[in-house]
Amino acid sequence: RMVLECNPEIIVVHCGRNDWNFRSWGAAPSDVAAEAAAALLSLFTLFEQHPSIRAVFYLLTSRAPIDTEQSWQYMVDLAARVQQRLPSKTRVIDLRDVMHPLDHYYVDHVHLNAEGHAANASAFLAKIRALQIGLGAPYAVSQHCSVPFPCAMPQGRFV
Repeated sequence: RMVLECNPEIIVVHCGRNDWNFRSWGAAPSDVAAEAAAALLSLFTLFEQHPSIRAVFYLLTSRAPIDTEQSWQYMVDLAARVQQRLPSKTRVIDLRDVMHPLDHYYVDHVHLNAEGHAANASAFLAKIRALQIGLGAPYAVSQHCSVPFPCAMPQGRFV
């Protein structure tokens, strides 16, 4: 809710899989995915009800080298569940086909470094442009934003 104080036009949501340990929880990835999908869909609906929102993007990213089969299956299940019931302004940006070499990761083999983020950013922008949904209006700085992070976006065009 805090981000909505900035009156954003676009919100990008990425649901990560760090620290998922299904064995110690005694839960199946599909059970957790059902609960997470419901939470994400509620979040997307909340965002779409805000008058400033023009688009919500649900970002799906590729498998990290350290991911277990179980954690990756969780992400696949979650994406499938969410995509079945997307609200009208929410679009999926699927970067799961962007395969990163090991040198695109920090030594933890989980988090992308500058080269990895640059590759994702390039693919991300290409996919948004391909949607042709008219997100080219200049950004304005909100004077009513009280969240503890910068709300100011650079002036110019998004796509």
